[in-house]
Amino acid sequence: MKRLITLSVLFSLLFTSCYVNRTTVGYGPVGMQLSTETFSMAKQRYILFGLVRINNPAVKAPPLGVGYEIKSGFTFVDGLLTLITVGIYGQRTVKVLIERTVERDIKEKKEMQTGK
Repeated sequence: MKRLITLSVLFSLLFTSCYVNRTTVGYGPVGMQLSTETFSMAKQRYILFGLVRINNPAVKAPPLGVGYEIKSGFTFVDGLLTLITVGIYGQRTVKVLIERTVERDIKEKKEMQTGK
């Protein structure tokens, strides 16, 4: 019985990266999966096996009219931190993804506004 509990805890800590939440806004990043780019990123931090949230990350949203996707999940480093601390501390990565061509257009508009 003790061995079964140990294996259950080990598997639950190792496979925390098995779920990813995706939210599409507008049409999302239209194009192929490889043509997306990270617009902004933040870390959600938790303690006590995810029961208590430490911070509420603020990710920047693209300008109005641009379709994007919000993806939150565990990276390898996030899972490793959770494993090392035995679930006492954990974090998730939140990314805002847009199409690469849209990212270039936004950068060009910002450069034009700042006069660079």
